[in-house]
Amino acid sequence: MLELMFATFLASLPVFGLIGAGALAARARVLTLDGGGILNRYVTWLALPALLFKTVADAKWEQLWQPAFIASFCLSGLITLAVAMMVVRLRSRRSFAQSAIDSLNASYPNVGFMGFPLAAALLSPAALVPTTIAAILTMCVFFALTIVLVELGLNTGAGMLGVSMKVMKGVLRHPLIVAPACGVPFALTGQAIPSPIATLASLLAASAAPCALAAIGIFMLQPRSGTGRGENAGAAGLIGGKLLLQPLLAWIFAQYVFDLGRESVQIAVLMAALPTGTGAFMLAGHYQLDVALPARVIAGSTLASIATISVIFALLQ
Repeated sequence: MLELMFATFLASLPVFGLIGAGALAARARVLTLDGGGILNRYVTWLALPALLFKTVADAKWEQLWQPAFIASFCLSGLITLAVAMMVVRLRSRRSFAQSAIDSLNASYPNVGFMGFPLAAALLSPAALVPTTIAAILTMCVFFALTIVLVELGLNTGAGMLGVSMKVMKGVLRHPLIVAPACGVPFALTGQAIPSPIATLASLLAASAAPCALAAIGIFMLQPRSGTGRGENAGAAGLIGGKLLLQPLLAWIFAQYVFDLGRESVQIAVLMAALPTGTGAFMLAGHYQLDVALPARVIAGSTLASIATISVIFALLQ
């Protein structure tokens, strides 16, 4: 158990380190307090689109086509997202668009920063393939669905046809939808990305998560009104959904519905049990909605996951 906790702790260190680096930079006035918004816009319009494009374009579909694993991971995330959405809407008066972003916190695992190092440390090298599947599903399916829900929330009141046209226009022009779509032809044909474009995409992609986490650190130093009990309870509920409900559902689907092998079950549950990634924070900043809740959930779930991942993985073994 202690070995598992130590491995999880090591995997989480870069997350806390980058949040702390952003906070220190803001404290030392190397970056201004509004620098977090600028970093977030950079991530949303340049770095993350490059990451999505390169991830999809480089995908080897013959290796990644594992329908049972895909279904187990997708269903656990989508059900968790739906449950969180219903709870958020019932317990608060937040808008539909804000509720969609809040709910993404409960189903968006930090596969990039913590999934790959944990899979490498705890499982066999073969586990990196389903980890890649989880990363693609997280960034493309969960992210894209949330963008659609946010656009629906922001474009109500124009009639069925008007709302549909506005949502479609917003989605089709969104950089986080267009970028992975541009990578599909490369993935389907097996054609390599031209070298200059691949190098540029790699450089931008590598900065996505670090800049987003640093932006969270900057945000945490910004003056704001006191946090109420309702907001703390909301963050705790989303953390519980992310660290407990999603891995429980992944285990049920992988073990009993799709009857996956032992290691496939472990990797499906491990990916679902990861703490919240930066997706909701970036979307909230992009749409100029509340970023306080995503920031608290990311930090809180990352800290709590040191214990929860260790317990869950020990139970699986």
